[in-house]
Amino acid sequence: MLQIDSQIWLLSAPQLKLHFHHDMRKRQTHFAITSPTGDFAIDYPAWWAEIPDFVPLEPEMDKDEDYLAHIYYVWQTPSINQSLLKRWTA
Repeated sequence: MLQIDSQIWLLSAPQLKLHFHHDMRKRQTHFAITSPTGDFAIDYPAWWAEIPDFVPLEPEMDKDEDYLAHIYYVWQTPSINQSLLKRWTA
């Protein structure tokens, strides 16, 4: 589950879509949720934006450095999603 303000989304819901990407030129990150129960979108400074001369060439670092990237990773990886569901609902 993901809760932002009073809106709650079940990450395993079949109609839920998450979007996560960086705008390298603007050094910003875009995260969005599309769902029949409600949509959400936010643009914010990328986790690496303030690191001088940093070139983000390793996208696998995102899930360790950015909370919403981690959420996206869990949603995108069914085995992790199911493992967490089993652990939290047991």
